[in-house]
Amino acid sequence: MFFTDDLMLFCEVSEDQVGVVIRVLDNFCRRSGEKVSKAKTVVYFSSNVNNRDRRNISSHLGFTVVQLLGNIDAKVSEFVTENGSCNWELFAHIVPHEQLLQIAAIYLPRAEEGDDKVYWAFSNSGYFSIKSAYNMLRKENNHENDSCCRCHRETESELHALRDCTFARQVWNKLVPKEARLRFYSLELKEWTAKNISNDFGIARDVEWKLVYRVAVSSIWLWRNQGIFKGIEIDGVCKLEEIRRREIPQRNWQVSIKRIFREANQAADKLAKMPTALPVGLHIFRAQPRDLDQVIINDVSMDAT
Repeated sequence: MFFTDDLMLFCEVSEDQVGVVIRVLDNFCRRSGEKVSKAKTVVYFSSNVNNRDRRNISSHLGFTVVQLLGNIDAKVSEFVTENGSCNWELFAHIVPHEQLLQIAAIYLPRAEEGDDKVYWAFSNSGYFSIKSAYNMLRKENNHENDSCCRCHRETESELHALRDCTFARQVWNKLVPKEARLRFYSLELKEWTAKNISNDFGIARDVEWKLVYRVAVSSIWLWRNQGIFKGIEIDGVCKLEEIRRREIPQRNWQVSIKRIFREANQAADKLAKMPTALPVGLHIFRAQPRDLDQVIINDVSMDAT
């Protein structure tokens, strides 16, 4: 059987037939001027040929014996030895050299290293985080530098995204009186947040400023992401109407804010990392996972101190 740059010879398993194959190859080389490449020539036996005949025939021909012939249609595990390395003899003769180098660079799984786990490829730790997901979406939208995705004028930071970006200022300028804007736009993020919550800017409205501030911040962040990742733009009038709609009516609430240090909130970290050890899919817990019992006890004791 002849191909464009290859040929295949069929014969019975006998010394006479081996002699015929050798004479055919010699005659072919003599007439064509070509030479047989022993590195690329292989012998394939059907499954009913015993090992002794295989050794004798291959010894007479001087070619490598292979277990597979033609296109590879098998599982990867069938090409891996017991010690976890590639069994090159099974496929090296039919795979291009460049692809063999790529295969050699792949780290093969080993049973002694445990089962596979879900790994978030966009962070160094392998765990999912909002920051890594956001950076991944930025790259997918061809925005890999640090400049603002909206105004493209300054480096994107939390404060720039929520207050100083041109799109954010359109909202704040409608909410903050002119006499308070100079101080409003001059503070750093931490102080700016604290002053808004305590309303040190003296902004008078029918609804407490700290509530308006919180609704405005969450709305600006939502609209920013919709504009960047979905191409949805909302005009200024609609933005103000949305903020007013979301403003919480004035009530006689007593609100206290208590900071919980990360060391006293290990339960949240445990729950966030738990999916990496579970199969992919939806998991519903009817009861508290046992792994959390001691973690919660530690959190409570840490909080008490």
